[in-house]
This record gives sequence, structure tokens and C-alpha cells, in this order.
Amino acid sequence: MPRDVYRSRVNAPALIPSAAFFGANLFIGLSMVACWLSLDPADFVAQFSNFLFSIMPLFLPMAAGLILSALLDWNVAPARRNSGIAL
Repeated sequence: MPRDVYRSRVNAPALIPSAAFFGANLFIGLSMVACWLSLDPADFVAQFSNFLFSIMPLFLPMAAGLILSALLDWNVAPARRNSGIAL
């Protein structure tokens, strides 16, 4: 398989889950934090676990895609720096 086709197949599972993971965390941070600060610890854990189980499956393809993307561009210094920041 040509290297550019492989790179696009690796970058897609790195970018899409990363954007979804960032958006979900942004949603949690901006909209839910005021509600969760007013809850008892047991209620907080019960409500947060719903978000945790829906967000964590995004982490595995995101991590795999970022690692593979970093390995593909290891010889390019700016890309290696950006991959390190993303990881």
C-alpha cells in the first residue's frame, strides 16, 4: 500500500476520535460542572460514570491513531513535534 494512502487511513482514526473526545470534554467542562459541584459525592459518581462510559471508547482509537501517525512522520521534525504535543 502506498505510504500516503496508509497515512490517510491512520490520520482519520486519529483526528475524528480526538475531535469527539475534545468536544465531549469541553461539553462536560462548560455545561455540567456547575451542576456537578452542587451534588453529593455519591450522586456525582453515579452521574459522571454515564459520561465516562460513553467517552472512554473514543480514547482507544484516538491513542492508536496518534501513535501510528507519530511513527509515520518520525523523520519530519515539525510533524514529530506536533505528534508529541498531541500525545
